[in-house]
Amino acid sequence: MTPASDEGGRVLRRSLIIRAGSAPFSALLGVLNSAVIVAATGSPMFGVITLVSTLAQQLPFADLGIGGIVTTAVARHRLNAASANEARATVLRAVTILNLVATTLILLGIFATLSGAWKWLFSFPLSPSDQWWTLLAVAIFAVNIPISLTSRVVTGLGKNELVVAANAVSSLVILGVTALFYALGSSGMEFALPAVLGPLVVNIGLFIYLAGKHRTAIRPRLSSFAHAAPRPLLSGAVWLLLINIGLPLGLQSGRYIVAHGTGSEELAAYALAMQIYTAAWGILAVASSALWSAFVGLRGDPARTLVLWRRSTAQLTSLAVLFATALVFGGPWVIGLISGGQTSVDWRFFLGFAVLLLAQAAHLPAGAALTFPSELRWQAGCVIAMGSASVILAFALVPVVGSSGAAVASGVSVLLCQFVPDTVWIKRLLKRRTEGNP
Repeated sequence: MTPASDEGGRVLRRSLIIRAGSAPFSALLGVLNSAVIVAATGSPMFGVITLVSTLAQQLPFADLGIGGIVTTAVARHRLNAASANEARATVLRAVTILNLVATTLILLGIFATLSGAWKWLFSFPLSPSDQWWTLLAVAIFAVNIPISLTSRVVTGLGKNELVVAANAVSSLVILGVTALFYALGSSGMEFALPAVLGPLVVNIGLFIYLAGKHRTAIRPRLSSFAHAAPRPLLSGAVWLLLINIGLPLGLQSGRYIVAHGTGSEELAAYALAMQIYTAAWGILAVASSALWSAFVGLRGDPARTLVLWRRSTAQLTSLAVLFATALVFGGPWVIGLISGGQTSVDWRFFLGFAVLLLAQAAHLPAGAALTFPSELRWQAGCVIAMGSASVILAFALVPVVGSSGAAVASGVSVLLCQFVPDTVWIKRLLKRRTEGNP
């Protein structure tokens, strides 16, 4: 076993242990946070609030796919002087581009507020003050887009456990701000702010860490930027952008299909179920992000890459089976607890979420392993197919089975359009690396 492969396994296990240790804490805080919001606003309004508070999940393409390129560049920065300069230049260029993205998103939010477009988007009437609170939440989310590169840099440096720990702190910040609004007697869209403030606070903390511990390794320098070749600097970003467009299309569009195709109670049930699902999914997703830098270290060894892919797929899928079982049998009870009895579902409601969790967990390692530009192009095709299939299936299922149909549609689409192609094609894709055609 190569050092990179062994390190990849250690990093994954370390991240999983830290995440698993903090998971009960984060899950409890998440349940308390949702319960406070439901108590203050009611279940129907809670469903609308989550449409804004989950912007990071709905718009992962806001970073234009640049975040993954930054992680890869930083993971390679120790190889030689050229790689170090490329990493610094990549960070600087990424920050510049994402500042423009943040500005554009804020301007779009202002337009939506002044034109009253939020009502059409959410299919729910908002008061003038709620619309301004929504704009503020969008603005905070936008500001966090360039700052969130800090977590990408930390992951590239092989310190993913710090990102995992920071996410636990984020949960505490979110609950604290929610409790403050509750104490002030708030009852509207201001409760969307805590979910976007938490990640901003922890990313600022990670930035302070980087400034103190790794400033010479990743600090952007204008000289590095000027001498770096512009084309390969963000090579593959366009495919990551397409991936990050396809993912929310397939995994998050269900919120809006439910909002427009069912009543507010169905939207509330779906939002609460997603809250519980996200707690389980977060353990797998954050821990597996450590695999990105490990697979980068194995780029020249397809055989070892395949070994790490098989091992990590088995580990994550096994863990997902446990989480899926808990989701199906414990989820209905948690929804009743959070909503104070306002919303109730049975175990069958969570079957679609269980399938989705298993399919996504099985696909995660392949997503981290196949990061050459041609491999990202292949992934982008699979993701766009998944997103399209998920939307079509959701439109067909939601009117028949209710809001849970959106989760079923996403789970089946991930399974057929991502995991199955992974299993069939990954050996062939890795073999192309040895043929000089990655």
